[in-house]
Amino acid sequence: MDDGRLDLTPLEPDPERVDRTARAVLARSRGTLEGRRRLHASVWSEFSLWERPLLAAAAAAALLSIVALVRVHPGVRDEQVATLSEQAGVPEPVAAWVDSDQPPDPSTLINW
Repeated sequence: MDDGRLDLTPLEPDPERVDRTARAVLARSRGTLEGRRRLHASVWSEFSLWERPLLAAAAAAALLSIVALVRVHPGVRDEQVATLSEQAGVPEPVAAWVDSDQPPDPSTLINW
């Protein structure tokens, strides 16, 4: 093992070569970088990039919601006409109060 300092000068990069390489990399990437700058110029342009994925997610959520609602609450048959309150599963006395547009009688509330 030599206690002397190692001569690392052969590993020192040539400044002209480093500058040429940096200029070449920048020249090749300039078009891509300028396109990205123009595309991301504002917040509103970011919204336009997310428009299609958000619409697809909203459509998928709506479809899943419809499927869940159809399975949980089967459709009304033709011979059976139900009010919205009955379809929601509201108890009959409460549904009558809601459908009548009149406030419930306090004695009725106490007896119920």
